[in-house]
Amino acid sequence: MPRQTISVISPAHPARLTNGKLTRATESVYAQTLQPDGHIVAIDVDREGAAATRQRALALASTYWVSFLDSDDILKPRHIRPVFRQYAPA
Repeated sequence: MPRQTISVISPAHPARLTNGKLTRATESVYAQTLQPDGHIVAIDVDREGAAATRQRALALASTYWVSFLDSDDILKPRHIRPVFRQYAPA
């Protein structure tokens, strides 16, 4: 079975760049026991809201799986882990 890739997407409000919360969130991504293939951070400079910012970032992802992480949250160290089951479309 080919390796299934994963990206982490973090929409962020501009204030998160200076208050340390985005840094803390990013550190939790790179502290994963299984490293993601990428971390996409989308800054909401146009004040579109988290949903629109998340969608813009999702359009950039090219991995099989995506995990969302808000910029004021953290991932537990084993959040990203291998998927051993294949899911068949219904």
